[in-house]
Amino acid sequence: MKKAISIMVILCVAAALFATGTFKVGGTFGFINGTTEKFSDPGFGGGLMYKTSGFGFDVSGKYDISAGFGVWADFNMTFNSDFKMKSPTAREWASVKDLAAEIEEEVGVKAKTSVNDMSLAAGVAVKLPVSAVEVSVGGGVFANKASLKVSASVPENNATLHNVAYTARFINLGVTAYADCSYKINDNFGVGLTIMPRVGLVTFMTYSEAEDKEVETTTSRGFGLSFGMPVVLGASYSF
Repeated sequence: MKKAISIMVILCVAAALFATGTFKVGGTFGFINGTTEKFSDPGFGGGLMYKTSGFGFDVSGKYDISAGFGVWADFNMTFNSDFKMKSPTAREWASVKDLAAEIEEEVGVKAKTSVNDMSLAAGVAVKLPVSAVEVSVGGGVFANKASLKVSASVPENNATLHNVAYTARFINLGVTAYADCSYKINDNFGVGLTIMPRVGLVTFMTYSEAEDKEVETTTSRGFGLSFGMPVVLGASYSF
C-alpha cells in the first residue's frame, strides 16, 4: 500500500507540472486471465491457468506534446473478491474461497483472505477529430502484479498447528491499447471513460505454502500469455 501511495503522489506531481496536461481520477473495474510456465519444483505441477476480477480506483495523467499527439501514464488498483486457479488439464477451478473453507474445516478457525491487482502503464496517444467529445487512442506498455493470500492462526492450546498461509504473486509484462473519451464540462473539468485492453507476454509467478516456520516455495518465469482490461469511469482536470 505504501508503494501505491507513492506512485499516486508521483503521478499527481507530474500532472501538476504539465502546463497543457490532464489529471484524472476515477473508479475502475478490471479483470485478468492468464497462464504460467512450468514450476521450478515439479512437485507443484506443470504450470497454472488463473483469473480474477474486481473493483478499485485509477489515477492517470496525460500530457499534450502537440495539438494532436500526447503521452500518458496510468496507475490502477483493484480489490478482488476471489481468485481462481487450475492446472491446464483440470476441469474445475480452485478458488481462494474454496481454499479458505478447507483451512477453516481443518483448523477450526476463520481464515483471512486478501486478493488485489495493481498495475502501471504508460504510452502515447493521438487525438481524433471529433467535435462533441475529446477522443484519444494509442498504446503502450504495462506491468501488473496480482497477489493473493489465505492465512489462519490457531490458538496454541487447540492444536499443534499454529499458523498456516498460502500466498501467490503473479507479475505480468506486456503491451496495452489505450482509448479515452472525455466530455468537457468547461475548459478545465470533464468526465470520461477510459478502456485499456492488455496482452501480457511474460509472467513471473511465486507460490508458497507455510505451516508455522516450514515454508515450501516454487517459482515460474518465462512466456506467459495473459489478457486483461481495466475500464475506468472518472473525472478529469486540465491545466
